[in-house]
Amino acid sequence: MKVYRIVNDVDKYQGLSIVRGAPGNLTTNMFDGSSLRDEWSPPQVYSLYPKKNKPDFWKLWAGGATLVSGPDVTEKVYSAYARAGELLPLPFDGELFTVLNVTECIDCLDRENSRWMDELKIGRPVKYAFYGERMSSSLFKIPETCRAEIFALEIDGDPLEEFKAIVEAENLSGLRFELLSTIE
Repeated sequence: MKVYRIVNDVDKYQGLSIVRGAPGNLTTNMFDGSSLRDEWSPPQVYSLYPKKNKPDFWKLWAGGATLVSGPDVTEKVYSAYARAGELLPLPFDGELFTVLNVTECIDCLDRENSRWMDELKIGRPVKYAFYGERMSSSLFKIPETCRAEIFALEIDGDPLEEFKAIVEAENLSGLRFELLSTIE
């Protein structure tokens, strides 16, 4: 098994920014692994850096770590999305986009075998170690970095089940996968 950090490729692609003062309730770091279904009110968004290419997965500039996709892409990755959390509506550019709020927040970080920048083991590890037997979804967060990171689990590269494999098989744009850990 391998664990990857999912990173929006903002150097190449457009992102979405919130229209300040417009209706909606999106606040900084609200995507912390908790459910938002009952309180979700989609914000108005616009394309930040519209001269860049349009991605399949958009960076949402506020709110914390999440995945945003248009209807066609959401359909392609639906199986992985549905197991990982809530699919929240986000109107943009005449279409109904989807914000994936990852609620699969698992206590699977092996804190002792991870390497940290300081002795207090605060913040993001510089080297990650995971308990493989605790993971079940191909998309997840961990409590230690739930506002800042989403992870992809690769077990056997099944393009029908695993998020990373679906993205690669469909040649979808806007994301990079950074290998963090290999679990025997």
